[in-house]
Amino acid sequence: MTPLVPWALLSIAQAATIDGVVRERGTGDPLASSVVQAVVGDEVRKVVTAADGSFSLTVPDDLARLPLVVDSGGYLSIERTITLPLDKPLRLALTPEPPEGEIVVEAERRSDHVARHILDRERVEQTPGTFDDPIRLVQALPGVAVTPEYSPTAGVLAIRGAAPGESRVFLDGVEIPYLYHFQNYASVIHSRLLDEVALYPSAFAGEWGDAVGGIVSVTTRRPDPAKVHGGVNVNAITTGAYVQAPVTDDVAISLSGRRSIADLLDDSNDQYTVWPVFWDYLSRVDVGQGDRTVSVTLVGAGDSYGRYPGDTASYDPLERATAPDLQFERAFHALTTVGTLSADDQVHRFTLGLTQDALGGEIDDQSQLRRERALSLRYKGDLLQSESVRWSFGGDGRVAGITRVADPERPWAELGDEVPMLAAGIPVDEQLTRVLGGVWGAPRLSFGRTEVQPGLRVQGDTLSGAWSPEPRVSTAVALTDDHRLRAAVGRYSQAPSADALSATTGDPNLPLALSDQVAVGTDLTFAGQWEVSVDVYGRST
Repeated sequence: MTPLVPWALLSIAQAATIDGVVRERGTGDPLASSVVQAVVGDEVRKVVTAADGSFSLTVPDDLARLPLVVDSGGYLSIERTITLPLDKPLRLALTPEPPEGEIVVEAERRSDHVARHILDRERVEQTPGTFDDPIRLVQALPGVAVTPEYSPTAGVLAIRGAAPGESRVFLDGVEIPYLYHFQNYASVIHSRLLDEVALYPSAFAGEWGDAVGGIVSVTTRRPDPAKVHGGVNVNAITTGAYVQAPVTDDVAISLSGRRSIADLLDDSNDQYTVWPVFWDYLSRVDVGQGDRTVSVTLVGAGDSYGRYPGDTASYDPLERATAPDLQFERAFHALTTVGTLSADDQVHRFTLGLTQDALGGEIDDQSQLRRERALSLRYKGDLLQSESVRWSFGGDGRVAGITRVADPERPWAELGDEVPMLAAGIPVDEQLTRVLGGVWGAPRLSFGRTEVQPGLRVQGDTLSGAWSPEPRVSTAVALTDDHRLRAAVGRYSQAPSADALSATTGDPNLPLALSDQVAVGTDLTFAGQWEVSVDVYGRST
C-alpha cells in the first residue's frame, strides 16, 4: 500500500481544471446540456454543462494548447484552440442555427420621408462611443447640434439650424417633453428596450406636423415571444435593470428601471445644495402576433436638484451662508396604446396617448408650477390601390390642459430657462386649454424607376385660432440599383407654445410660424456594403 500513495499524489499534481460557461450569443442565456469536448493526445474527454451553462474539465497541467469542440442542439458548433494556463474562467458563445431553408434578403425600406436617418437596434448596439446609450447617436447625426452640458437647456436638440423648440420628440407616436436627462448624461429610455430611432431633419412628409424644425421618433422594442431576457447595469453614476419575458404565446412583457446613484456618495457641493438625481422607468405589454397586435406602454422620467442661483466662486462668507437656493424638479409620465391591423393590401396603425408633464421650482419661499396634461390620438393608413398607386392618409390631434402658477416677489433673471415664470418676476395663476392637430393625405405614384408623392396637410390650433394648409411633394429616382436621387419641397407650420400665448406672460396674438423647406439628396452604394449619402437643404422661416 505504501508505494501507491506518492503515485496518487503525483497524479493529482499533474492534473489541471478548466472552468468555463457556455451561453447563447447575443442574449447571454446559459445553455444547459451542451457538450464540451477536449482532445488530449489520442484521448477525447467530454463534459456536459450544468443548468447555468457552467462546466469543469480536467486535463494534464503540462499542456500549452488545447483544442475544444462545443456542441448544443439547435446551435452552430464551434471549434477553438485555447492557450493554457487560463487566468480566468473560459466563456464560450454559440449562435442559434438558422431555420432550414431560410434565405435572408436585406433591402432598403421604403419611406415617405426624403430626408431621414434610421438607426435600428442592431446598428446602434454595434456603434462604439454611445456609453451604452444608443439614443446618444442622434447627437452625432449630420445636421444635429446639442446644447452644452451643464446648462439649463442641456440635451435639447437643434436640427439643421432650427431653434431647439422648433423640433418634436415622439415615443411610439406620442409626444414626450424631452429625450435626455439634465446635463445630457443619459436618455430617458433604457437602451435594451429600444427598437429604432428615426430622425427626419427637414422636408418630411405629411405624417408629421406642428414643427418647423425636425422630428425625432423613438420606437420601443417588442419582446421576443419565446425567450426571457434581462440584465443589470451599474456604473459610477447610474444603476438599473431590465427584463423581457413571454407570458403566453400571444402575450409578452417588458420592464425597466434606472436611477442615478451619485447622490448616495455626495449630497452637495459648492454649487449644488442637493445633488442632481434622475430616474426613469418603462413597462410594456404586447398582445397578439402577426396581422393584429396591440402594445400598451407606461413610461416616465424625472430630474431634480438644488443649486445656488449665482456664481458661488464670487460669494463672500456671508453671502455663502445666507444665499437662497433653487429647488428644481421635473417629471413626466406617458401611457401609450398602439394597435396595428394588417389585411391584404391595407395597414392601419392607431396610437392613443395620455401624458403629464410637471415642472416646479422654489426659491426663497417663492415658487412656480407648470403642469400639462394631454390626450393625443394618431392614425395612419396605407392602402395599395394598384402596383403603381398607393394611398397614405391619416390624422393626429392633441387636447391639452395647462396649469401655470407662480408667485415671485422679484425677477430671478439668473434662473433663466429653468423656471421662466420666476425669472420673469410676474405673478401667474391661469388655466389654458388647447386643441391642436391636423389631417393629411398623400398618394404615391410609381412610374418605372421614378416615384412621386404629392400631399397636403391641414394644420390648426384653437389656442392661437390659426390654421394652415401645407402642400408637400417628394420624388425619388433610382438611376441604377446602386444610385438614387431624391428631392422634397413643402410648407410647414408650428403654433406658438401655450406659455408664449399666455395673456399674463406672453402675447395672445402671436401668429403661426411658417417655414418653406427644400431638401435634395443622393445615395450611392459601393461593393454592396459601403453607403454614401449627400444632402443639400434650405429653409426659410
